[in-house]
Amino acid sequence: MDILSEQLFTAIEERDAARVVQLLDDGAPMNFELFAKATREKHLTNPSYALDDLEMATRFLNHGADPNKRCRMRDVTVLSYAIFEASFGTLELLFAYGGSTEHGQLLHYASMRRDSNGATILQYLYSKNPRIMDRVNHFLDEGYPEFATNYRF
Repeated sequence: MDILSEQLFTAIEERDAARVVQLLDDGAPMNFELFAKATREKHLTNPSYALDDLEMATRFLNHGADPNKRCRMRDVTVLSYAIFEASFGTLELLFAYGGSTEHGQLLHYASMRRDSNGATILQYLYSKNPRIMDRVNHFLDEGYPEFATNYRF
């Protein structure tokens, strides 16, 4: 383990968020083990848990977080979770960092919103890519390898 990784490990262990940010800014690599440790510590977490905090979400995105990264079990992404429950500002941020309507079953997650912003978000998605409506009648995960596994008859 290089010196920056060791320092990052220590900062995570000590719950020193400011030091973690500084080390990441200085180029410390965030590997799976460090990410898992930070998540277990529950004070530093992945972007899907930081959707209500634009500053934290921006920090993750600045350090290479991918808004289109898919779950291994189904076609759901950080952007999917944002479409489901985040503020409009967070959605704009994720799209600014490469968010795509091609991943994450976004129409499904927009339709599951529990607030009155669902229609606005559907219009926003349509403005990003009018072809998104080509998938409007698909089942959740249809067209993805997970469909056969997850579909219940």
